[in-house]
Amino acid sequence: MRKKPRSRQRKSASGMAHEQEEMPLFNPALSRLSKAFDLVEALLLEEARSEFTEYLKVFPTDVEILNAYSSLEWLGRGKPGKAILDEEELYKWWRTIRKDGERYDILDTQLYSRLKMGILRELLQRLAATGKKNIHDYHIGLLYFQLEQYPEAIRELRLAIGQKTDASSLLGPLAEALYRTGDRDQAEVAYGLALLYEPLKAGFKQFAHRGITSTQEKLEETGMSYELARENLLLQCWLEGVIGLPPMPSVVSLHQLITKTREIETSADIAGRFVDSVDARLFRWALQIACWIRNEAPHLTAELGWAHGMMQARDERAFEVYSERLRLEELQEKGTIAPTARLG
Repeated sequence: MRKKPRSRQRKSASGMAHEQEEMPLFNPALSRLSKAFDLVEALLLEEARSEFTEYLKVFPTDVEILNAYSSLEWLGRGKPGKAILDEEELYKWWRTIRKDGERYDILDTQLYSRLKMGILRELLQRLAATGKKNIHDYHIGLLYFQLEQYPEAIRELRLAIGQKTDASSLLGPLAEALYRTGDRDQAEVAYGLALLYEPLKAGFKQFAHRGITSTQEKLEETGMSYELARENLLLQCWLEGVIGLPPMPSVVSLHQLITKTREIETSADIAGRFVDSVDARLFRWALQIACWIRNEAPHLTAELGWAHGMMQARDERAFEVYSERLRLEELQEKGTIAPTARLG
């Protein structure tokens, strides 16, 4: 193989060195870019646009920043600055940019993230200053969660759930916050309650708890819609041992669930719970009622028989699993066999 002349090699190396000397170690335009994003988060959008403009004079072909600059024009919606915006305007602005962000697929960009954080921080400060806990039914605990301030989110969500124990829209974020802070046991209780009551309102198409998310993905791979997979998710997690059924929050919770179940009770669909969302919900609620009665209110024998009948009519196989677990627990209590995982 023919080698290049040594003189040309030296020239190439010299040229590279010269180019490196011309490239400054620190370019002032980079500090303008950092400042621009800081100004976006501070909701000082006119000032941010000015800094982006100066940066683009130096790096006019930076596609990411060109896109960020143009996006800022419509995400800003002509907002003059945070000083004159009240909490209502901030809330509407946040919902609008969320909708636009989904439409234009920019939710994972730095611009969207920084603008969202700025709006939510300002909104949170306004609510805290007035002592309000909700804005348009959106709880302050959810704002803390959006800002990834998980200890504050857990505190506020627990207080709210104490007043509304069956609110899956609060229980889902509480479960996620607990899981992300490492409290796995309490998180699984909250996940169970969120998926028990109204799983479609529990949020999070994908949960941080990988076992729950994997179970939902397997259900959807069978051809189930997202909605039907959610209705079946708690039962399937229980059948596979991913999470247990949650313990009873209170006696009131048991009676409320019995009432809710009777209100929607219908004759079982011949096709079974896996293809009918109402049957899925009835089976799930009947299973939970039966477990709560057995563990906490064994005197409710009529209600227990009613719950068993509803389960058996809708899914014979799952009911057999439930019955077998009961049998094993009875044997454990008598000391006939070694202890295994308890029911739920």
